[in-house]
Amino acid sequence: MSNPPEGPPRGLSPSEHNPGGSQVPVSDDLASERGRYERHGGDHVARYRWVASQIRGARVLDVGCGHGFGALFLERFCREYRGIDVDPEAIGWASRVISPVVSRARFRETADVGAEGRFDAVVCFEVLEHVADPLRLLGDLRAALAPGGQVFLSTPNGAHSIGRPGWYMSPFHLNEYTLPEVGGMISSVFPDPGEYYGQSRVDGLDWLPQLLRLKLGDSGRRTPGERASAATPPLARRAHALLRRFPSPAALWKIRPFPPPLRAGLRYSHILWAARPSS
Repeated sequence: MSNPPEGPPRGLSPSEHNPGGSQVPVSDDLASERGRYERHGGDHVARYRWVASQIRGARVLDVGCGHGFGALFLERFCREYRGIDVDPEAIGWASRVISPVVSRARFRETADVGAEGRFDAVVCFEVLEHVADPLRLLGDLRAALAPGGQVFLSTPNGAHSIGRPGWYMSPFHLNEYTLPEVGGMISSVFPDPGEYYGQSRVDGLDWLPQLLRLKLGDSGRRTPGERASAATPPLARRAHALLRRFPSPAALWKIRPFPPPLRAGLRYSHILWAARPSS
């Protein structure tokens, strides 16, 4: 998957780049597509439900909204929803299928996080790992916040891809960051330390295979750049696509606070962060 040289936010990839990706609709039937999304994209659904309880009455910007399913889970809680993404196919589907149903939702194809103004809440789920310049993205998120606004972020836990990224890192990511790396980037941009959370499946199927491969394989640490440069073997790509087809309902996913100090947190497959930066 190619990225613009300056690293604007990436959205969810089209199906030809992300085989088996549960986020990619195959029809314009919203009821069936929502059901498929909830069956196979439970980690995404759980994150949106986690945010929903905290953004009542807010104007919400969803950065990297993909096909816009987030609007379905936030509509009852927010005053207004704006979704942006650089994927024209995804934004086209969201505008055509979701906007007529969710009256408060609008979608726009753009890499400019500030294109829609400033918001009470900015959501950015699973985007940091797709951009070439994560610090720029974080700065854009802060600039898009209205005074007293909230920001919500998630990214895969890069602790699993240290050593042999070709086997452990998603083939659709530019990079995956460890919890200390994410914390370092955030602290350089946001004045509020916020709160960190870990997300995982209650049955452990999201982190246990990666952890076992990590322990059995090359566990030597590498820099983020070295991680991103490794090619993904065809077998790993096929396995990734196959795993995406297994049911993953939201009920299996739990979000728990990370206790300080910030460490690897290998039992969590995703890192989440929430804060209310000062104006």
